[in-house]
Amino acid sequence: MWAKHKNNPGFTIVELLIVIVVIAILAAISIVAYNGIQNRANASAVSSALAQAAKKIAVWQVDNPNATPNDLALVGVINSSNVSYQYKPGTAGAYCITATSGNASYKITDTTQPSDGVCAGHGRGGIPAITNLIINPSIELGTTGWGPRKSATFSRSTVQKHSGLSSMMVVTPGADIDEGLNLTVGTGIVSSGIAGDHMASAWVMAPSGTLLRIFGEEYASNGTYVSGAATSFTANGAWQRVSVLKNTVSASSKVAVNIRTNSVSAVTYYVDDVMVTQSSQVYNYADGTFTDWDWNGQAHNASSSGPPI
Repeated sequence: MWAKHKNNPGFTIVELLIVIVVIAILAAISIVAYNGIQNRANASAVSSALAQAAKKIAVWQVDNPNATPNDLALVGVINSSNVSYQYKPGTAGAYCITATSGNASYKITDTTQPSDGVCAGHGRGGIPAITNLIINPSIELGTTGWGPRKSATFSRSTVQKHSGLSSMMVVTPGADIDEGLNLTVGTGIVSSGIAGDHMASAWVMAPSGTLLRIFGEEYASNGTYVSGAATSFTANGAWQRVSVLKNTVSASSKVAVNIRTNSVSAVTYYVDDVMVTQSSQVYNYADGTFTDWDWNGQAHNASSSGPPI
């Protein structure tokens, strides 16, 4: 007689799916737990590193009372494979240090203990700081660096503003195309001193339907025009962000920003929150008045740096 065999159908599809889901959940829990442990380890590493850096500065200041070291290397603090430093020396013993490990950034000053965050003007979490090269980006105190183009006139206005207290009001009589607002050749032109792409952007408000263009122009160090790029746009009656990429700028060149009319018609429009960054990316507007940003000189009359926003 033939022997009877048991029926072994194996796992069903539903059972296999349940196993896969359970494995995925366990993997997710493991990843979250690992990330949490790693983040705490990074935070502990930078906090300890900052405390040690402060002690080394204090030892240095025993021989240099009421002074601030110009560089951390002077006191034996250098980047390692685990921790990198950003340093801002002040005067009369003041300083601020940012230490970063992984995505953890902590700061310390001459009067505070290590805490989560960065010194103003420093990058965060391993992402380098960027610089807004415009020295008067929001026209808060005056019109330094800006000038009219052709028959246009301009003035600081507190009636309209995208942020802060004011914007630039530009009035074109419609005598010619390309009337508008210029970043003036000379003190107003910005330069990163680094070869590569430069992104120019601005917030503009004009009557709906107005045809305008934003220009990014490259000038040689002697002020000679090299080349330019432009983006045309149609105003919508509200504040709108516009940008243009000026690529392959020479390290010795400078970049100017212009916002001009694109038709022969009289118009009044407003410009605010202008940026030029050494990048091919459009970043959210920021200057030295924003959290974690700092002016690289006199407020509203200097470039400013900070983490991308």
